[in-house]
Amino acid sequence: MSLDIRKANVGEFPRVRYFYQYCMKHTDKEHALMEVNEDLLQEAIQNEKVFLCFQYDTLVGALILDEKEREAWITHIAIHPAYFGKGMLNIMVQDALEKMRVNQVTKVHLFIPEGNIQTANMFVNFGFQPHLGNWYEYQIEE
Repeated sequence: MSLDIRKANVGEFPRVRYFYQYCMKHTDKEHALMEVNEDLLQEAIQNEKVFLCFQYDTLVGALILDEKEREAWITHIAIHPAYFGKGMLNIMVQDALEKMRVNQVTKVHLFIPEGNIQTANMFVNFGFQPHLGNWYEYQIEE
């Protein structure tokens, strides 16, 4: 499977906004994601925090990766419903964790909406541990 993961650029804002809206509208509770508002998304794109996953020219996934010092937060993960169960989320999270290792991040936080048991279990299998409420935490070994 040929995938390309890269940062979104400012000119892609309309496409990325539509992608998030589409995913919100067509996602069941099992795959729920945090709602992203336009201002937050615009700011994240301007600050190079939005990562997009493409299969050829098709946008199949997006997430916001916010790093501050040695901690990071993965938020607003969206996978196109047609690509559920095809490993896109796994690939995107592995890519994000690798970027954080390179940037010497030691702790990663991730929010999983309540009731999203399948995704929570997947992240626990990844090494994330339940933390506060619906937040999960991953320790990167130095």
